[in-house]
Amino acid sequence: GVITAVVVIALGVSYYFISSVKVPDFANLSITEVRAWANENRVVVETDGVFSNDIDTNVVVEQETVAGKRIKKGSTLRFTLSKGADPDEVVGLTDFNDMSQEEIYAWIESNHISSLKVNTVYDSEVENGKFIRVELLDKDLLPEKFKRKDAGTIFISKGEEVIEKNIAVLDFKSKTQGDVETWNSTSKFLKPFVYEEAHSDTIEAGLIISQSISKDELVGIDDIITFVVS
Repeated sequence: GVITAVVVIALGVSYYFISSVKVPDFANLSITEVRAWANENRVVVETDGVFSNDIDTNVVVEQETVAGKRIKKGSTLRFTLSKGADPDEVVGLTDFNDMSQEEIYAWIESNHISSLKVNTVYDSEVENGKFIRVELLDKDLLPEKFKRKDAGTIFISKGEEVIEKNIAVLDFKSKTQGDVETWNSTSKFLKPFVYEEAHSDTIEAGLIISQSISKDELVGIDDIITFVVS
């Protein structure tokens, strides 16, 4: 009888451990990791969400069943997941005027703002890396009413643009204006060339007589070249 009782108890204990599983501590794990464990251990997962400025989206904020407790396989585990920062929360825009580019990025990150983009542009009057302006998608939105979901662009200066003079000028004497324009397009000049007309006894009408910059001189894409056409 004692042996039978021991065997029954042993079988019961064995069945308990075989048919149950110990719940881990899921704090700060992603829902992907939770579901992987649940599938492996035949446990059902149910979730709801809560906004959080401190925990990333779809990461466990709280678990209903305490870590270390054993539950039957097939049971349901309930979790509260982070939905990330509340997009409707009013955060208000800070004064960017005295902030560096790194400080602006840090402010955006610390406030969990994804719809406010940073664009760097050339500006001859603003020092490299400094704030120029902010443009909100909603033109009527007051800075202090800015919500986390509101979109806009912060413009940061790249300083004055320095254009390298690395294009060697060709000799267009007796060439057509079309030849000049093809070179203009290929070299990606920023501004159109200037054409003037003059009479010539030696150059056929419509062809180039002279040019303001000589052959083989180096120019930049922002330079303007004048051509005299017969």
